[in-house]
Amino acid sequence: MISNVRGNGTFIGFDAADSYIAASLYSWLLKSGVNVARVGPTTLGLRPSLILGPKHAKHLRESIKAFHPNHSHKY
Repeated sequence: MISNVRGNGTFIGFDAADSYIAASLYSWLLKSGVNVARVGPTTLGLRPSLILGPKHAKHLRESIKAFHPNHSHKY
C-alpha cells in the first residue's frame, strides 16, 4: 500500500498505491493528528518536527497500521 519511501530528517515522502488510497490515507492521518501534506496525486509528504521522538514515531506507525483502504473513513 505504501512504497518508495524517501528523504530523511524533516523532509520525508512516500507513495500510495493509487490516488484513492492516497486521499483516504491523507484524511486518516490528519484526523489522527499526523502533520502530512498531499504532494502529488499519489504522494504524501511528512514534515516531522525537530523534537520527533520514539513516542511520536510510534504514533505515526500505529496510525498507518490502523488505516485500511476498504473501510470508509468519513472525515
